[in-house]
Amino acid sequence: MRLLRTLALLVAACWLAAPAAAQEARELAWRRYDVALDVRRDGRVLVTETQEVEYLSGTWRNGARSIPLSRIGSLSRVDVYEIVGQSERLLPSEETEESGERAISWRYAPATAGDIRTFRLRYTVEGVVRGYPDNQQIRWIAVPPDRTFPVRRSTVTLTLPGGAEPQVLASYPEQLGGDETAMADGASFRVGEVPAGDGFEVRAQFPAGTVDAPAPAWQARADVLDYRNETVKPRNNALLLAAGLLIGSLGLVALIVTWRTKGRELRLRPDTTQYTFPPSDLPAPVVGVLLDERADVHDAVSALLSLAERGLMRITENPAMDGEPDYQ
Repeated sequence: MRLLRTLALLVAACWLAAPAAAQEARELAWRRYDVALDVRRDGRVLVTETQEVEYLSGTWRNGARSIPLSRIGSLSRVDVYEIVGQSERLLPSEETEESGERAISWRYAPATAGDIRTFRLRYTVEGVVRGYPDNQQIRWIAVPPDRTFPVRRSTVTLTLPGGAEPQVLASYPEQLGGDETAMADGASFRVGEVPAGDGFEVRAQFPAGTVDAPAPAWQARADVLDYRNETVKPRNNALLLAAGLLIGSLGLVALIVTWRTKGRELRLRPDTTQYTFPPSDLPAPVVGVLLDERADVHDAVSALLSLAERGLMRITENPAMDGEPDYQ
């Protein structure tokens, strides 16, 4: 009885837990994740993120954003708004800093499957413009990679001070197929779907002196890491791939040459002596097995014939069977 009660309790617990587990399954997608970068003359960059979120399942009450600080001199407080119609409504938010990242979380009215909400984050960063003798650059991870759901499209707008025109534009990773367009006072970057776990980074190079700010302290280390990731690693990967293909091809050629020279039966030379009688007294089935290294029907038949040839076996038709051939 005790065992039956225990089993009944386990079944009831599983039955009650199933709906709760189903309610925990939540899914969403960013319909768009747009970013505006407004570079000021003094080196500050005003960042505006607009996230349009479509809720696919579950109930949602919180949003979150994590900003790495390793390539930022300073980051102001982040204000979070919800766009309602044509107005912005400030949302309660919290910020924590840990492991070199600023984590922002905010709360909003519950959203369920089919709802679409738009949030806007505003903050200011300093010490993000890189300085070189002949140019200046800004690189920014517009769409963060630490996401478990996809972004369907993203547009990044860059505005430079003094009407400066960008000299070089790029976006990463290249396999996303981002589109870069230069404008009179900045640039625009567009990309389609960004899968979960992937980020979207933009880069713009513009004339030296556009921004009146020194090179940030983190620049030297970042330049080395970027060179390794974008130049050295792809080149090494290509070399390793080529070496693998070459080794595989050489191995295949070696196998073919070995098979043709040593793995096949050698052709008879013109001066080879030919015999018209058996080279050995071994029975035919034994010779067949030695040659083929296996026994087959031919060897079985040759065994019968060999026994008959030596008078050890005789096969005759059985006359007692009328109408059907039979042998004994």
